[in-house]
Amino acid sequence: QAFLQEGHGSAASGAAREAYQKHLEERRKVRARRDEKENQLEALCRSLYQKWKDLQQIRRDQSFISTPWRLRAQPEDHDVEVDTNRRSRNLDAEVEENVFLQGATDTDRIRASAEHRWDLSKRPPGAQSFHFEVFIGETITPTETLRARWREDLSEEVAEEIKRRRLANRIRVRAVCRIGDRIVGTSPALRIHWETWSTATVAQ
Repeated sequence: QAFLQEGHGSAASGAAREAYQKHLEERRKVRARRDEKENQLEALCRSLYQKWKDLQQIRRDQSFISTPWRLRAQPEDHDVEVDTNRRSRNLDAEVEENVFLQGATDTDRIRASAEHRWDLSKRPPGAQSFHFEVFIGETITPTETLRARWREDLSEEVAEEIKRRRLANRIRVRAVCRIGDRIVGTSPALRIHWETWSTATVAQ
C-alpha cells in the first residue's frame, strides 16, 4: 500500500510539473507576442513623428501648404510605481522561465541581460507616452496666391505645385459594380480633389 501511495504521489508530482512547464511556456510566448506588438507600435510612432517633422520642414522650405493634414500628439502620464512593478514582474518571470525551462543557474547574469533588453525597448518608469492623431486642420495655400508668388520669383517648387493641382482637377473616377463579367451598376464620374487626393473635399 505504501508503494502504491508513493507511486501515486510521484505521478501527481510529475503531472503538476508538466502542467507548470506548459504554463511557463505559454506565458513566455504571450509575453514575446506582447513585446513584439509594443515594439512595433513604438517604432511606428517614432516613424510617424519623424515624417511629421519632415513635412513641417518641407512646408517651411517651400513657404506654402499643399495638404490639409496635421499631426496631434496627446501626452499620457504614467505612474512610476505601477511601471516599476510591471518591470519587476516581467524580469522575475523571465528569470523563472530560464531556470525552469532551460536549466539555467546563473540567475544574476540572466536578470542583468533581461534588465538591459527591457530598458532598451521600454520607456522609463513614469515617462510620458503619446497618442498620435492625424486630422484635417491646416489651411491650404490658395492657388491664386501661388500664381502670384510664381510671377514674382519663378520658383520651381511653386510651378510644380500649380501643375499638380491643375492635373488633379482633370481627373475623374467612376465606381463600377460587376457580377462576374457583367456590369450591373456604375456611379457618376466624380472629380478628384487635389487637396486630399480623394473624392472628398477638405470641408467634408
